Amino acid sequence: MKVAQLFRLSPSSLAAGYIAVGVLALALFAIPLWYGWNVNSATFKVYLQGEEVQGLVDVFGREGATGLAAAIEAKLATLPDDEVIALADPSKKRLAGNLPAWPPEIPDAPGTFGLEISRGEQASMRVVVTHVRLPGGYHLLVGRASVMRFEFLMKFFWYGIAGATAIILVLGAVGWMIRREGKEADDRLRRSEAFLAEGQRISLTGSWGWNPSTGTVIWSDQQYRMLGFAPGEVEPSVDLFLKVVHPEDRPRVRQGLEEAIRELRSYAIDYRIVLQDGSVRHMRSVGRPVATGDGRVEEYIGVTTDTTERVQAEAALRRAQRLEATGTLAGGIAHDFNNILGAILGYGEMAQRDAPKGSRLRRDLESIMAAGERGRALVDRILTFSRSGVGERVPVHVEKVVQEVLDLLMAKLPPNVTIKAELRAGRAAMRGDPTQIHQVVMNLATNGIQAMDAGGTLRVSLGRTRVDTQQIATTGTIAGGDYIVLKVGDSGSGIPPGILDRIFDPFFSTKEVGVGTGLGLSLVHGIVTEVGGAINVETKVGAGSVFTVYLPRDGEVRDGPRDEQPELPRGDRQRILVVDDEEPLVHLATETLRELGYMPIGFTSSTDALAAFRSDPKHFDAVITDERMPGISGSALIREMRGIRRSIPILLVTGFVGGLVVGRAYNSGATEVLKKPLSAQELAASLARVLQH
Repeated sequence: MKVAQLFRLSPSSLAAGYIAVGVLALALFAIPLWYGWNVNSATFKVYLQGEEVQGLVDVFGREGATGLAAAIEAKLATLPDDEVIALADPSKKRLAGNLPAWPPEIPDAPGTFGLEISRGEQASMRVVVTHVRLPGGYHLLVGRASVMRFEFLMKFFWYGIAGATAIILVLGAVGWMIRREGKEADDRLRRSEAFLAEGQRISLTGSWGWNPSTGTVIWSDQQYRMLGFAPGEVEPSVDLFLKVVHPEDRPRVRQGLEEAIRELRSYAIDYRIVLQDGSVRHMRSVGRPVATGDGRVEEYIGVTTDTTERVQAEAALRRAQRLEATGTLAGGIAHDFNNILGAILGYGEMAQRDAPKGSRLRRDLESIMAAGERGRALVDRILTFSRSGVGERVPVHVEKVVQEVLDLLMAKLPPNVTIKAELRAGRAAMRGDPTQIHQVVMNLATNGIQAMDAGGTLRVSLGRTRVDTQQIATTGTIAGGDYIVLKVGDSGSGIPPGILDRIFDPFFSTKEVGVGTGLGLSLVHGIVTEVGGAINVETKVGAGSVFTVYLPRDGEVRDGPRDEQPELPRGDRQRILVVDDEEPLVHLATETLRELGYMPIGFTSSTDALAAFRSDPKHFDAVITDERMPGISGSALIREMRGIRRSIPILLVTGFVGGLVVGRAYNSGATEVLKKPLSAQELAASLARVLQH
């Protein structure tokens, strides 16, 4: 138990009590000490008369020891009973006086003493005596009885000194303990306040108090900072708080406060604030009334929490869920569209080879092929968006890719638009697909150029940075680590706040009909998310937008040898089993393979194809099968064929070339996986590779 709590007193009251007790104790000891000292001083002054002793010494000087003995004996007749006198020779043998013998209690040294002596048959007495050494070694003793026992007085004196010292030490110890407890309490209070302030700073939570009757408002330091002020910079008030609240939310917040006061209830309000730099933060305030004993509400107390990161994370999650759902739908559509494109491009390619150069038929076929290639590019973008078209992850020299995109843009740049590039990433690399990074830069730059109808400057920068603590971006989370940072900014009209949350949605576009597909930013979002990056968007209506892309850095990249385009390989009449549920694609594949020197055998039913293979496994040199087919899928067909003939080369063709599809295909036993629609060159090269191995 604390000293200050022992008697339920405050430390100051307890200290004052101890001081009062100490003063009283010192007074009780000081009064008898003062009295005894004065009485004994008087005893010395009265009883020990210097002239009387000196007279006896003078007698000894004139008449010697015999004369002094005679004078003492003559003096005894009138000597009071409380007085003593004695004369002794050098051996302390009594020569004269009213004492039966020289008192052994008398010290050898001369001086004045207070002691108790024996008077023979009479009771001993307490005396104050003077011992004088006379010439020749004689001893003279003169004294009287003491009014107060001197030894008792001395003991009493030392007891008083000891008691007073003990009290002073106790008071000092108690004072030290009280001071230490007070200092510890102050330290605990300071630590508690520091912990609270640091906890509020870390959790982005401020506290406040409000007296509705007086209008008095109190803010914690963190509350000041969250509302955009330095602690103590302004006088807090409800009006100042409402001034910071977003104009669109201000009426709702004011109404919530008024209803809470009127109904004397707690409240919780979510709202936005606009800081002095124009940035918007999301807040949540929770308050409750504090009532007095008679039920009156004296004040409201509460906390305000910055919920910006949580709101952004929830929006990012909803956006990701929308993208995932839309991507699944888009991937299914793209697969079916791939089959149609495969027939168009395949037959168009075959017809081109037979059409005379320069003829109208050749020009029409070229237009058909160009339209088919645009459709193929659109399907690729849809599949990439749906995360079904992720290519092989390799180190990508990002600065080189960005420079290639800028070179392409320069060739078709509008006359009133300029590009200002600042590329400082050097040989920094990231792991991904170069084609995808090309699409990211191209889409962002194209959007920026199209946003500047009246002309302007497109600013593209590339650099390196390190992020120490996790940050919330417009899309995704920026974890700690090294990044390659791509910034694409325009001086266009900016993005209205009302649609900012939808710009990454698939098929959302603010452009005119026929301009763009609405997949550009959703494609960028899908690619950046796939490689573990994030995107931050800064925009201001009338001042343009800046898209900042964070790409995880993966060391440096080295230039490798350039790939040479191989000649179209041809077959040597190998028998190829072709399986696809689309008859036009089976016909196209068999015609192409026949022109390449192979002997194809086509099936539109995977069940029939498996039966033919099972009846004569050695009859076929390789197999080409689609993945998505009714009955037996391509992966299941491969597993069955591997069980019959383990070493046969098998190509799996699919419109989905995502990680799961590719992994499942290779686990089933596919030798290679190709993406629809196939060109003759891709088919010839892949088939030659698997047959060679």
